[in-house]
Amino acid sequence: MTDHPMRDAVIRIVKRSDDGHDHCCFCRTETNMLSASQDVPCCNDCSADHLEPQIPTRQQWLDEEMWLRFQSSEKDQPPLKPNYIFRTGKTYSEMIRAGETLPPYRNSLRWKTEQFYLEWLTGLKVGDHFFVLSGYNGENPEILKIEKVTKNQIVAKKKKWSRSTGLLIANPNPLYRMQEVTAQNIKLKNSSGSSRAT
Repeated sequence: MTDHPMRDAVIRIVKRSDDGHDHCCFCRTETNMLSASQDVPCCNDCSADHLEPQIPTRQQWLDEEMWLRFQSSEKDQPPLKPNYIFRTGKTYSEMIRAGETLPPYRNSLRWKTEQFYLEWLTGLKVGDHFFVLSGYNGENPEILKIEKVTKNQIVAKKKKWSRSTGLLIANPNPLYRMQEVTAQNIKLKNSSGSSRAT
């Protein structure tokens, strides 16, 4: 029996020898697992959902991780963080002064997914519908109507989602992220009773 053609592309992960945790290179959940090939953090779930070519290099992961930490102003970071040199050859402060940003590794599925959500979320307004999973394990699918939109939040059915990420604010598990309602997967009835796709 021959091996599956994509077998070598599956991400192999190994447990770290220490008890430290870093953010997964895809979903940013804390994990003590590393990809065997690139030596970057990768949780069990993401190793099953992604392929080897989607793993960033260690330098790409370090750059993106440090950029995100600067932006979120995490307080428990190493004291040498302000001196970190990105692959542009500049520190974070120098890049900010120059009006530059550091995009994530653009060939990753994570980057493409984040871009999709950021672009989609900007156009949402009161009355629009979106699809979301709910329940303890995300077993309940729901279509919710947006009741209120502020600069930072989207409110529907007494729950609040982040306007910038689409994640449920009370429980930012990626499982519960808002998802686009399209003509391919559902049709909703408008107030006149006729069927329309959203």
